[in-house]
Amino acid sequence: MDFSVVGFGVRKWPWSGPFGAHPDDWEQNESRYSELVSIFGVWQNEYQALVINSAQLADIAELINSWPDCNLLAIEYPADMVRLRDSRLGLHTADASFDLTGFVCCGLDVCDFNGLYSVLGHPKIQTKRGSSNLFSPKELWQALELVQYANVLDPSHAPFAVARLWSLKPV
Repeated sequence: MDFSVVGFGVRKWPWSGPFGAHPDDWEQNESRYSELVSIFGVWQNEYQALVINSAQLADIAELINSWPDCNLLAIEYPADMVRLRDSRLGLHTADASFDLTGFVCCGLDVCDFNGLYSVLGHPKIQTKRGSSNLFSPKELWQALELVQYANVLDPSHAPFAVARLWSLKPV
């Protein structure tokens, strides 16, 4: 399965809670977020993630690495879903290409496709899985199965999708 980066998050660091795509799962560092917006003119997109172009990524990564209180999270969704949404809304999210060399894969989350709401914290899913932790990259099929279950369990947030998360700093 191919994935496309849909945006970035500036998260608190170090982090002792569970990792997840939604800022409620891994809290956003609001002051550093504001600094990046001011310095680089980045903005939040329809995925509720920062739009960083590939030319800015190296400079932003260098700055984030110099700040001990935050981390940069890259968020990916399945490329076909992103392309379909792009064509429907006239966007070009899937056209961006990013070199995530230096980032570490945190794992797979199951989120609503529009707002990064993670279903892994849902009590029924936690009970079924015995955990609210991210899926490992090798557990893609299990994450895809959970997508189907989540769409039925919580239709108000559907459609759900697998989100692959990358951390600039080792987790």
